[in-house]
Amino acid sequence: MPLVTLIHNVKVEDTRQLAVDFTNFISETVSKPVTAISLSIVHNPDFAFAATFEPACRLHIINLWNNSPENAVKWSAAFASFFELKLGVPKNRYHIAFEDPGPEYVGALGSTAAALEG
Repeated sequence: MPLVTLIHNVKVEDTRQLAVDFTNFISETVSKPVTAISLSIVHNPDFAFAATFEPACRLHIINLWNNSPENAVKWSAAFASFFELKLGVPKNRYHIAFEDPGPEYVGALGSTAAALEG
């Protein structure tokens, strides 16, 4: 169940379409169903990267069970392409944090992922 937050400083015409497109892209990239993904996209015109306000973004993905150093490299490249194509953010203007806190620390359906998997 990826929990995803994207913060960016780029003006986007249709933010809801961006959310749909990005959710589908996340699903394909991290091999998780769309129904398991929650996404928050935050437009912050004051978001600075390297002390400038050129197009930039930061992505935080909390994801269970398939994070690995190898996937982080592969996923980072995929997300970089998406950011460049959809937001005009160059590959040198983003950061990504991939986090797996463990299923005991992610809640849903009145329980935790660990208990639901159990």
